[in-house]
Amino acid sequence: MGVRISHPVQVESAYKSVSAINLKDMDKIKLYIVESYDELKNQVTWPTWENLQQTGMLVLGSTLVVSLLIFLMDVISKQLTTLIYGL
Repeated sequence: MGVRISHPVQVESAYKSVSAINLKDMDKIKLYIVESYDELKNQVTWPTWENLQQTGMLVLGSTLVVSLLIFLMDVISKQLTTLIYGL
């Protein structure tokens, strides 16, 4: 009435097949990482620091303008709603 444990031979054979598959998969993963690193280092054209600063400021400015427009639309719609419904 206790816990039954399978035979060690069956467990070992299952581990051997899993470890063989994992080694092949690990080799594929290692190759992927090495190739990805090589591509990022040698084939990608990275922007300059000045270019990053310029585009960063453009994104920041655009975000502020859009935020201001949304804020103004919210204030105007609140005023119109108050005027129409007298809330």
